[in-house]
Amino acid sequence: MGIEIGFGRTRSQQKRSPVIGIDLGTTNSLVARIDEDGSPVLIHGEDGKVIVPSIIAFEDGEVSCVGNEARDVLLKSPKDAVYSVKRLMGKGLGDLETDMKRIPFVLDEDKGSVVRVRIDHNTYT
Repeated sequence: MGIEIGFGRTRSQQKRSPVIGIDLGTTNSLVARIDEDGSPVLIHGEDGKVIVPSIIAFEDGEVSCVGNEARDVLLKSPKDAVYSVKRLMGKGLGDLETDMKRIPFVLDEDKGSVVRVRIDHNTYT
């Protein structure tokens, strides 16, 4: 005989907590949720698309937009957008010496920590 703890409700009657999954890609990302019957549902961005470029744009040192809108900023003003940051995760500047020539944004000079991207006067991990 098994025991099921359901606080007075069967498992099918219990309200499920929301489940969100994020596929953080180097180039693109997407987000999905699990609906009531357990099926995944992709979440659309404000522009109606589910695939979102993994790009962040800045204005005056602050995040101004992400995704497709940030891709437009990148194309017009590369110094104001950061992309492919996943390639930097968990690395120090010493790990990136050969890649530094190809990285268009400024990286923090502190060699003793994780890589930080410098945008205006702010740094971000």
